[in-house]
Amino acid sequence: MVKPANLDPSVWVDRYGDYLFRYAMLRLRDRSAAEDMVQETFLAALKDRGTYSGDSSEATWLVGVLKHKIADHYRRQSREAPLEGGDLREHPDAGHFDGVGHWTTGPAEWGGNPADLYRQGEFLDHFRK
Repeated sequence: MVKPANLDPSVWVDRYGDYLFRYAMLRLRDRSAAEDMVQETFLAALKDRGTYSGDSSEATWLVGVLKHKIADHYRRQSREAPLEGGDLREHPDAGHFDGVGHWTTGPAEWGGNPADLYRQGEFLDHFRK
């Protein structure tokens, strides 16, 4: 078992760089993103090497860090995905909301008490409209 004191960041790129890059490429299918993820992995591992317990090999630990970096990449990508319509002003609902996301107008008047409308059989007609 590798002890935490045996970590030698100066050899990580030579020992694990190609493997981590191939691993990232298989999951990201984007050379630039894979390179970024491997660099971020080495930086995070260097910063957090004090948390390495030695229960796994250096390679396994670095792959675990890379997996988290890739997951973060996909989460960030999904949060930053643009709307299909492009600009918010072009979106069909754009006129219904103000700059902070509140409704600019309330719902249309239903013409009475919903319970009464339901009992009268008109509720579903209003609901469909």
